[in-house]
Amino acid sequence: MREDDLDQIHQDFADCAKTRPIPPALLAAFDVSNILASLTRQLAKELVIFDGRIDKVSRTVGKDPSYLFTMNQLKVCTAEFLFGSSRKQVIESRSNQKKGETSLLLAKAKAFYMEFSKNSEAWKALLIPASATSNLDLYTLRQQRIDFNSVGFQIISKIGHLIFFGKKFTDEEQNKLISAVAHIDYTRESPLWQNNVVLSDESGNRKIVSQMAALEKAFNIVVKEVENQAGIKLIG
Repeated sequence: MREDDLDQIHQDFADCAKTRPIPPALLAAFDVSNILASLTRQLAKELVIFDGRIDKVSRTVGKDPSYLFTMNQLKVCTAEFLFGSSRKQVIESRSNQKKGETSLLLAKAKAFYMEFSKNSEAWKALLIPASATSNLDLYTLRQQRIDFNSVGFQIISKIGHLIFFGKKFTDEEQNKLISAVAHIDYTRESPLWQNNVVLSDESGNRKIVSQMAALEKAFNIVVKEVENQAGIKLIG
């Protein structure tokens, strides 16, 4: 029997992983029964900044200049925005969202990522569809900046969670906070990231690290920086 429903085809593929494991990126792309995977898939398809720029197969994007993140990396960042954490136990505890709730979650994620991109000089380039972009080298941006690496985007997404799901902010306050997030210095040389998510070796090469402790340390620093720039308290 031939299956015509694309979502069901993808779900059948994901279900195969129960007997034979498949890469996390493919699970994130095809498992429509999982709320987080489904929302990530919609973001990858419906937001211009991600459409055509997410590698749905590979474990890493490597030196590819065309891809921003892998599907699994985007899934982790989406979890940080929606749930405030990408820890497995947190994700599993939030897996039973109702359909109406997931629509609201998706709308908030779209609003945050698009507003962030509009306010960021570096991310504005991604507002042009990938099909119409010929000179955007995402590999070079990954070498220069942490926001084009998954750990940096996790921090951004985690701040977004505070803005949309933490304290009650007016639309004006939300926009002011998002603007502050977008205007943070995300270059590897910035003092904000040194000795947390960026470590320098004896030759002066700056390596990005993704350990949870380093991410949390950088996150706490950025919270204070955003609060100072916006003049609005995110926590407390």
